[in-house]
Amino acid sequence: MTVSKRKSKPWKLASWKKKRGEYLNGKSCEWCGSTKNLQISHKNNLNIRRLEREVFHKYYNHYLKDENNSVEIKKLEEKAWQGYTHHLGFGCPSCGSGAYYSRSENYCNKHKAPKFRCLKCKSEFKQEASVKKAPPSTKTKVKRRFQSLFKIKHREELSKIISEKIQKSDEKYHSFENVMVQCKSCHFAYHKGMHLCPKCKKKYVKPKYKICYACLRN
Repeated sequence: MTVSKRKSKPWKLASWKKKRGEYLNGKSCEWCGSTKNLQISHKNNLNIRRLEREVFHKYYNHYLKDENNSVEIKKLEEKAWQGYTHHLGFGCPSCGSGAYYSRSENYCNKHKAPKFRCLKCKSEFKQEASVKKAPPSTKTKVKRRFQSLFKIKHREELSKIISEKIQKSDEKYHSFENVMVQCKSCHFAYHKGMHLCPKCKKKYVKPKYKICYACLRN
């Protein structure tokens, strides 16, 4: 989903670079203690792609649950199904699900129970009903088309929410909230998901290891 992009990246602004220089003055790397090539690492760095997905799914699920939107949802579903066809098959007469099981005649005679029981809605019925069904692959394609149509129709609302969240994130970025000072090497390792070996303080290791291999051998 394409949204309104940032007008300017906060880390490229002259005002931020000046503020960063003042902030780094007299500081050292929090990991290795180096005073050269210092960088600022933001612990809660914004991932716009992830933000778009989170905003969409929250808005999408909330919209579908609201009964006032049932008419519009039905229209979008009809539009999404255009070009695809259902085939007739047997299913539950209550919900149309094909997930049901049949009981043995001995069980039905003994307990005076209907022959079939639906696994989805738990209803019991004597005879299967002829219902419209579609294969799982078709349902997946229709769902994706429905979501695409939904994104197009609500693009302005979604873009507005995402733009507001990006603006708030950029304001936090400028305020240096939840940051740590690192040298260039430690900064690169941090964004690769690694940490500095606490014993030798020279090599970087993955999160699942406490110390590097050289220190482990010694």
